[in-house]
Amino acid sequence: MSDAGLRQLAPDAAGRARAIWGSGPSAADFPVRLAADRAAFAKAIGEDTVAVPAAATPSGIVVNGPEFSRLTATGQEVVLAHEALHLAVRRDPEVPGDGHRIPMWLSEGLAEHTGWTAAGHRTGAPTPLEAVPELLIAREAGSAPRTVPTNADFAHADASGSATDRAVAYQASHVAVDTLLRDHGRAAVIAVAKDTARGTPVDIALRRHTGSGLADLNERYRTALRARGDQL
Repeated sequence: MSDAGLRQLAPDAAGRARAIWGSGPSAADFPVRLAADRAAFAKAIGEDTVAVPAAATPSGIVVNGPEFSRLTATGQEVVLAHEALHLAVRRDPEVPGDGHRIPMWLSEGLAEHTGWTAAGHRTGAPTPLEAVPELLIAREAGSAPRTVPTNADFAHADASGSATDRAVAYQASHVAVDTLLRDHGRAAVIAVAKDTARGTPVDIALRRHTGSGLADLNERYRTALRARGDQL
C-alpha cells in the first residue's frame, strides 16, 4: 500500500464515519499516514503493539504498512473506516477525554459496524462468516461470550496475546451494536455512547435512550448470535 493508495481510500472512510457518528473529519481533512515498517508504526502510536494494521491517534490515523498490505481490498476498507470512527469520536467536542469512558464493546462495536458498512457499499451486505468468523467458530465450540464483552474481557484478550481472543471480543461487540442499531436507530446509540463518555453508567444510559438496560441487550445479543449462526 502506498500513500497514493491510502489517499484514494481515505475520503470514503471519512464519509462513512461521519454518517455513523454524525460528525468527524471531512474528506478533505482526513489525516492518515503510512508507517513504512513496524518500528516506525510503533514509534508513531507510542506502543509496541505492531501486529495491528492501523491505529487512531490524536493527530490522525497511522497505517502499519506491512500489516495493512496483507489485507484484502475489503479488509483495508474495513480497517480505515473503523479507525475513522475512532478519530471522529476523538475529535467530537461533545466527547470528553477522547471518549476513553465509553465501554470498549460500544466503541469497538460502532467502529466495526462503520468498517463493514464501508465495505458493504461495494460488496453488498457481508455474510456472517465474513464479518464475524471467529465468533461463529467460538459459538459452535460453545465458547462464545454469553454477554457483550466487558473492558476486562478486552484486557484479558490483549494480555493473552491471542489474535483469536481479540477477534472474538471485537466481533461480539459488532453483533451487540448491530442489534442496538437495528432496534433503536443510530441517534439513540450515539446518545448512549456520548452519555457514557460523560461518565454515565452504561446500564443507565441504555435505559435512558433505548428504554431497556444491559441485561436486555445481553439477551438480544444472544438471540442475534444464534440468528447469525443459523444463516450459515
